[in-house]
Amino acid sequence: MITGLEHIGIAVSNLNEALEVYEKILGLKVEKIKVIEEEKIRTALISAGKKIKERGIVLVDEKPRIGVEGYWMAFLHPKSTKSVLIELCEK
Repeated sequence: MITGLEHIGIAVSNLNEALEVYEKILGLKVEKIKVIEEEKIRTALISAGKKIKERGIVLVDEKPRIGVEGYWMAFLHPKSTKSVLIELCEK
């Protein structure tokens, strides 16, 4: 079990394209973009959002279901998220 997690980093080849998924499609909000010159990378800090179905996201699961670990879970269809299968999970 991971505890005290500050953030999760996800490396992508095209930040603007990834932000389209996270911000426009999933409703997350970019708090700021930071450039780290010495590593030649751009990073985006993103906060959580809600109401995914209202944004036109195709759901694999219309209603959450109990997954193998006993948590409520649902998947977002990859055709709505630039070919990324995203699982939403809640204890």
